[in-house]
Amino acid sequence: MADCVYWSVVFLGIFFANCTNGDGGGNSVGNEAGASLGQMREIEARRALAAYGISNVWFLAGHDTPGQNVLRSLDSWNHGRALDEVVRLVRITQPDVILTWLPDAVVGENHDDHQASSVLAVEAFDAAGDPTIFPEQVSPPRDRDHRDALVLVERDARQVAADHHIVVGV
Repeated sequence: MADCVYWSVVFLGIFFANCTNGDGGGNSVGNEAGASLGQMREIEARRALAAYGISNVWFLAGHDTPGQNVLRSLDSWNHGRALDEVVRLVRITQPDVILTWLPDAVVGENHDDHQASSVLAVEAFDAAGDPTIFPEQVSPPRDRDHRDALVLVERDARQVAADHHIVVGV
C-alpha cells in the first residue's frame, strides 16, 4: 500500500492510515484518473485490508505528489493540518507499535509521499503524548463530584437488588 502512515498493533487489532488516496500516477487497468482513480484505489485498499480482517482504515486528505521532494509533498498536504490528523489518529488508537517508511531516501525507495508520510508518523509519535500540541484534541480534566457517582451506583445497586430480591445494606 502506497503512502502508509502506520500500521499499529492495538489489542491484536491493526489500524491502517494512508496520507493519500492514490489519486495520482498511472492506471494500467482502466481509464480512471484523478479523483475517480483515487476513489477506485481507496475501495481496492479497503477490500484488500478487509480480507485480512483490518477494518479500521483511514485515508487522509493529501493528494498524490509525483516526484522525489519530501518537502514538496509535506507542503502540498499542508504539513500542519496533516500532522494534526495523524496526531489525532495516534491519540485515538493509542498504538503499541507504529510501522512506517524510512523518512529518508533509501535504495529502491525514494518516493516523496512515502518519505513525507514517514516524517508525519515520526512527528506524530513525538507529538501525541504532549497535551500542549494540538490541545483542542485533548479533553480538559473535568471537576467531577464523586458523590454524584456514588449515589448513582447505590441507586442502581438498590434497583438490581429489588429486581432480584437481594437485600442491600442501608
